[in-house]
Amino acid sequence: MTENTSLIDLILTRGRRKAQNTAKKAQAKAIEIAREENRKLFEWTSGMIQEPYMPSEKALKEMANATQIGGDHYRNKTIQPWDAMEAWMSREEFIGFLWGNVIKYISRWKDKGGLEDLEKALHYLSKLIEVIRKD
Repeated sequence: MTENTSLIDLILTRGRRKAQNTAKKAQAKAIEIAREENRKLFEWTSGMIQEPYMPSEKALKEMANATQIGGDHYRNKTIQPWDAMEAWMSREEFIGFLWGNVIKYISRWKDKGGLEDLEKALHYLSKLIEVIRKD
């Protein structure tokens, strides 16, 4: 019984490591995409480029899921909380949740979180655009 338990533990440990490595690689790629899209967005908003800019649906999803403003307490989760919420809520409820957070962070940025709150608002707005574009 001990040999079987050890073998099972070994298999589970290897499986977890493989899953963690796969997740790390995917996250690194998503962060790379997010950085490039953020650079393009910055160039557009600062007037460096004139043509209208809108990230692709894939880029928006990668940006929203790969970045977190104000820590990494969600990034290490196997399932992102807003992915679970999107699955559990109706489309209208989830859109309302995202829109409510955009409003919250925009309305308080001068009094509470400053630039970080504006970045959080943009983060929720990116996810909202991704959800709305699915139609």
